[in-house]
Amino acid sequence: MLSEEEKLYFSRQIVLPNFGESGQEKLKQSKILIVGIGGLGTFSSLLLAEMGVGYLRIVDRDLIEKTNLHRTPLYTEEDLNQAKVEVAARHLKRLNPSMVVDTHACHINSGNIAELLESIDLVIDGLDNFETRRVINRECVKKGVPFVFCGVSGRIGNIAIFNSTDKAPCLACLYHEVNDDDLEGCDITGIHPALLAVITGLQVHEAINFHLHKDTALVNSLLFVDLQNLSFNMIPIQKSNNCKVCSSSENFQVEKPKTEYSSVELCGSNSFMIVPERKQDIRLEQVLEKILHEFKLVKQGKLAFTFSYSGDTTISVFQGGNVLIRGLETKEQALKIWEKIKNKYL
Repeated sequence: MLSEEEKLYFSRQIVLPNFGESGQEKLKQSKILIVGIGGLGTFSSLLLAEMGVGYLRIVDRDLIEKTNLHRTPLYTEEDLNQAKVEVAARHLKRLNPSMVVDTHACHINSGNIAELLESIDLVIDGLDNFETRRVINRECVKKGVPFVFCGVSGRIGNIAIFNSTDKAPCLACLYHEVNDDDLEGCDITGIHPALLAVITGLQVHEAINFHLHKDTALVNSLLFVDLQNLSFNMIPIQKSNNCKVCSSSENFQVEKPKTEYSSVELCGSNSFMIVPERKQDIRLEQVLEKILHEFKLVKQGKLAFTFSYSGDTTISVFQGGNVLIRGLETKEQALKIWEKIKNKYL
């Protein structure tokens, strides 16, 4: 039940047609997962917190960098080099003190996605790559969890709701051939902050409409937004009978990791993320104590710390086992340094 204070706080929202106290109560009971808490995710999380969502699980593998600040309303200069999810949770709790914010500073892969989706009603996409989206899409189809896709580049954005029913298309039906290596990164195409505000406003509006009433124009449709020309076009999409995810009886067979760790090059920043294939629980204080005998601390938070390794190279260790190495040119360099750090300190 809504308290009298909540009824007053959300009164301008409750009075909306097809919303009411019942809709507000359902939002309060909702559990929503936001994957990626950068440009897209900060805008959408801010809206969801202000609208009264009761439980928000936020996942991101990265730290806040200076290049993030022009398009992320939750972060400031004081937050640099801290885990995005840690800082986002702090600001979101100020907006909505009664909301539960569950933080996961980790890379999403086939080893942890089932746990991250546990008890979730809806997934909001704030990602910048299709490799991770495919992992999420596969598990959403398996569990029947709606996935609200959103992608942006420059001044162009796309939104679709994949509602994970037998007759509906999934992300793989539409983007099965997209390869991240063939796409230009945000360091080349740029991102207009106004596009993020527009596209996430539409994303959250349609996501909540669907969650409350199963009613949205985005089911079986892709919204294409061109901010430069102020054009909004709905493109019909349909389920592929050949889709290996939602139309195949073998769609949930995922190749098991061949190594304990994998490496990921991040968008346009000479940065590499070393990712454990299974979730770990690093005791940061103990690891940091060892490292400070040899290296200088740059920043320390509850979920991660960063230290200066050599020259312009910095290393960030996350509680979940991720290690971010910045200031290198090749993946081979990152892996070589990682082996030294792992064997000596972890």
